[in-house]
Order: sequence, then structure tokens, then C-alpha cells
Amino acid sequence: MSRNSPPVRTIRSRALGSVVALSLAAAGAATGLTPAPAAEAASSAPAAKPATGPLGVDRAMTEARRTGRPVEATAAGTSTSTMTARPDGTIELTQTATPTRTRIDGQWRTLDPTLVRHPDGSITPTVTTNQVRLSPGGTGPLAELTSGDRALSLTAPMTLPKPVLSGPTATYPDVLPGVDLTVRVTADGGFSHVFVVKNRHAARHPKLTTLDLTRRPEGSRSPPTRRATSPAATAPATPSSPHPPPPCGTPPPTATNGPPPRRAPPHPAAPPAAPPSP
Repeated sequence: MSRNSPPVRTIRSRALGSVVALSLAAAGAATGLTPAPAAEAASSAPAAKPATGPLGVDRAMTEARRTGRPVEATAAGTSTSTMTARPDGTIELTQTATPTRTRIDGQWRTLDPTLVRHPDGSITPTVTTNQVRLSPGGTGPLAELTSGDRALSLTAPMTLPKPVLSGPTATYPDVLPGVDLTVRVTADGGFSHVFVVKNRHAARHPKLTTLDLTRRPEGSRSPPTRRATSPAATAPATPSSPHPPPPCGTPPPTATNGPPPRRAPPHPAAPPAAPPSP
């Protein structure tokens, strides 16, 4: 298992139907029926057709016993779990932490973000949870994401060249001199973009300091938003006092500048008067 694979948990439980099947088999043996007529009936009956459509747990268990192979209960699974009936009468539950598949036209398909260029020129991943469409080049949106009734588009401020596809990544070469734009799609239907500066001369291009992309939510009345890649504007400094304010209930100081005022020393007490002479 690769490092990026989601953790998997498997649980098995035994179905009650296996006990019933064993009881019926024992009862048939006790009656003393000979196997020859059963073999002849099986050879003359047409072969059973494989089950079609979504399978519940009961139908999957029947198919597993009939074919001797594991059969998935497709109607009981989700994008993060699968339930598999086994010929020995057990049910196996496998769960993952993140979605690994999605249902398309009633069938489960494994997620695959590999990009495909269609005959009409559009570019989409093979199978993802959300729908993603990338620009084939030109002045249209760089990427469009659709999830349910919500959509989001991202537009670059330049004419895009025809991209080079490699797995889940589309590279738009030289959108600026010496600068490539790459877009990578994820299995859940998200995407990310990076401007790749290929040399020092390209790093000095003046447009790199003001380059921004426009995001437009589909159906929203709010104006388009811009995400700038230039340095953020610096807010003006807030004036502050060099001294912290005194605690509550503390009287303010009487002097604000210079040393505290000096106080005159107290006058010495006068000596006692001498008694009168006789």
C-alpha cells in the first residue's frame, strides 16, 4: 500500500443463510436421493444468467454461493465502503477514510484524476468526485469546478497557451517569459495552481509583483474577487503611548516630564527658653 493510500478497515461477519443451506443439504442426504437424476436435471436446465443491476446483500450472497466467487453488494456500498459476499457465507465490510470511488450511470467507478483531452478540445479528469474542467488554451477560465448546484471559476490575467498534460497535471508553458503555469487536479475534484519561475531573469519580470487571478462563484450576485500574489499592503501604525496605562483605581501621576519636584527639608525645632535668673 502506498503512503498516500487511505487507511482501510475490513470486517467480516457470517450470514445466517449459511446455516440454513447446510441444514437443507443434510436433509437431502438423509432422504437417500440418488445424484444421477439431479445431474441430469442440471445438464438439461439452461445455465443461470449472472445477476444484473445493483445487488443487495441477499442477492450478492446467493450469487457468491452459486459462482463460488466473492460478489460485491453494490447497492449497499458507498464512496467510502464496500460490502462483499463470500462463498463461505461471510460478509466482508471494507472502509476507507476518504472517498475512493463514485457512482456514474448506476455503476461504481474508481477515482482517477488523470487528465484527458477530448475531441472538442476540453480537458477533464478521468473520474473525480466533483466535476472539473481546465482551459484548453485561450482567454477563457483557467479552471471550472462544479459541485452539485454550485460552481466556481478561476481566470488568469493572460492568454493561455495549449497545455501539456502529464497525469493529473496540466502545464501552460511561458505564460510570461520564463514562467510556466501548472494546474494539478485531485481525486476529490479539487485543483491547485502554481506559477513556476524558471530563471533569475524571469523572477525580475514586473508583472510577477502584481499578478492576480479572478475567482467567480457561479450564480452569486457578489462581484468577482481577486486573490493577489503581490505583497500585502501595510496598514498604518497605531499610535501608542511609551508608558503603559496605570491599573484601575491608581491615581494619575502629578508630573509627566522631568524628575519629581524636590521638597524643602523641615525647619529644626527652636531650643527651649532659659529660665529667668533670680
